[in-house]
Amino acid sequence: MTVILIFVFSIKRAYLRTKRQAQPENIYSAEVASQSPAPDDSRRLMALWIGAGLYSVVFVRGLAYGIAYAGRMPLLILILAEIFNGSILAAFLLAIREVYKKRKSGMSSPS
Repeated sequence: MTVILIFVFSIKRAYLRTKRQAQPENIYSAEVASQSPAPDDSRRLMALWIGAGLYSVVFVRGLAYGIAYAGRMPLLILILAEIFNGSILAAFLLAIREVYKKRKSGMSSPS
């Protein structure tokens, strides 16, 4: 469910970004906006941290279930499920890193 929501919101954000780029209002306002961090970065960052925290609980709980059912389920399925869960958690962490880099580059640029 979380993965589907991430895909939906990223597609929506990309659509709005392309729609915004298709209709430039003022070149100078676009330059100023690109130099300052977006006000919704902190909101997005908070949502990503909450998502990463919740999914880390899911990851650890899934790992515990995987260890508990190791004899009853095929080992390959358990390994693939944990790799999948780890990749989702890594996607959260990479998105958090990307937002931090964006905020840092926006604050360090000369005005």
